[in-house]
Amino acid sequence: SAAGEIMNLAAEKLAENGISLSYHNHTHEFLPIGNSCGYNFIFEHAPLLNMQLDVGHAYAAHQAPEQWIKRYSDRIKTVHYKDVVFIDGVRRDYPIGEGKVNWKAVTAEIKKTGCEYIIVEHEEFIRDAWDICKTSYNNIVNFLKD
Repeated sequence: SAAGEIMNLAAEKLAENGISLSYHNHTHEFLPIGNSCGYNFIFEHAPLLNMQLDVGHAYAAHQAPEQWIKRYSDRIKTVHYKDVVFIDGVRRDYPIGEGKVNWKAVTAEIKKTGCEYIIVEHEEFIRDAWDICKTSYNNIVNFLKD
C-alpha cells in the first residue's frame, strides 16, 4: 500500500526527532479489499507506524476492536474510547459503558499494551456533556480495575 509506505517514511523521519506517529481510524478503513481491508494494508506496509484505534469506529464497522488491539498490541501508545449504539441503523454515541462495545474485552487487551493514554472521544451528546464525561470516566476506572 502506497499510503502505508508514505506513512512509514514519515514515521521514520519523526522518530529521528523522538516523535512517534500514530494513525487514527474511521469506519471506512475497514471496508473490505479482497480478503482484507485498508487498515490492514496500511499497517502491513508501515512497520514503524503506531495504531491509535478508535474503538467506536471499529465497532461501527462491525469489527471486534479487542482483536485489532491484540493483533497490534506492540504498536499502541494511545487509544480512542468511544461507545456506540445503532438506532434504526444510525450510529449514535453513548457514554463509555452504556453502548454496545465490549469494554471488558477491549480494556483487558489495552492493559496488555504499552498504551499511555486513553482518550475519550464523544461526538454526539444525548444528555448533559458533564454527565457524559463523569459517567465515561467512572466506567473506564472500573474497567481498568478488572
